[in-house]
Amino acid sequence: MKELLEKLENGKTEEKLDIIEEIFEKRNFENYLVEIVDYLEKSKEGIVREKIVNYLKKYNNPKIVDKLLKFYESNDIFLRNVAVDIISQFYELPFANLTKMLNHENKHVRKLALDTLYNTHNPMVAGFISTALYDDEDINNVITAVEYLGKLKAYKYADDIAELLKDAEAPFLIITILGTLSLIGNKYSYMKVKDIYPDIEKVDALFLAPLLKFYKKFNGGELIEEILKLKSKYSLLYKEVIDIVKDFIDNGKPEEIDEKGEDIYNLLKELLEEKIPEANKYEVIHILALFEGEEVEYILVESLHNGSDILKIGATEELLKIDFNKYKDEIKKVIEDEKDENTKENLIILLEGDNNEA
Repeated sequence: MKELLEKLENGKTEEKLDIIEEIFEKRNFENYLVEIVDYLEKSKEGIVREKIVNYLKKYNNPKIVDKLLKFYESNDIFLRNVAVDIISQFYELPFANLTKMLNHENKHVRKLALDTLYNTHNPMVAGFISTALYDDEDINNVITAVEYLGKLKAYKYADDIAELLKDAEAPFLIITILGTLSLIGNKYSYMKVKDIYPDIEKVDALFLAPLLKFYKKFNGGELIEEILKLKSKYSLLYKEVIDIVKDFIDNGKPEEIDEKGEDIYNLLKELLEEKIPEANKYEVIHILALFEGEEVEYILVESLHNGSDILKIGATEELLKIDFNKYKDEIKKVIEDEKDENTKENLIILLEGDNNEA
């Protein structure tokens, strides 16, 4: 084995690849893993390094943990990433070692320890990651911990994460907290956030989108009231507003939907007038059509004649549902005048499809 290790130092690249394979075929290769990791650290040949790493992943032996953890402090990004990648695949994680790394004086080392724990994708590591919420002084590591706890569905820590909002000043931390709470938040954390942001009109525009996404988990008439206060910001929040309205109509209590129906209807009409992407106006058209009535049909006909290509399609879909015989001739006229061939083809397909069903 020692001869093979010596050849590894001096051979050509192709020879080294064969030698690595030969080393790991030996029964006693585990006795030399430390030396192999030492060589990995010294080697500058990418293909050789990758071959060694693939074997180390396969045989994740605890003998190399200490060596790999030292890579956390390396200036070589490859070695840092290798350490995270290999250790996170261990059958039995070296929790004691990783805990030490979470308390390391170097913030970058602490971040790598968090990465390693998260990369296991094991919910059991959430408790270790959560220590960064309380103990890590580096804001970026706190942000990382918050994000990872959300991705791990660590519901137990939702309240602690919501608590961070009280003193949070860094915009990206606030956005990450709200994003994570939209994944794992509960009624208690919802109330915490409401206490911190009692007046939605005064919330910084930067935080409104993630805040509304979180609030949508607890959708109801109250949230509709909130978004009605944000009319001046619909052009920025159109996606969130549309999602909230759709969710409310799909899942809200019938009595609440009836109560807020007129407000929602007017909100949708306003969205159609806003400078928002036509694809989103297409969504609005379909929601608006749920309200039925003469004015809705008028809006659909207007969109059929004067809307963008995608709005013409949306309007056609809804008008054909309302009354095929009433609107088929009007749609045919629009098709005749349509200059865009793709739009014309799509309108014909819609009309013929409904005609066959009729």
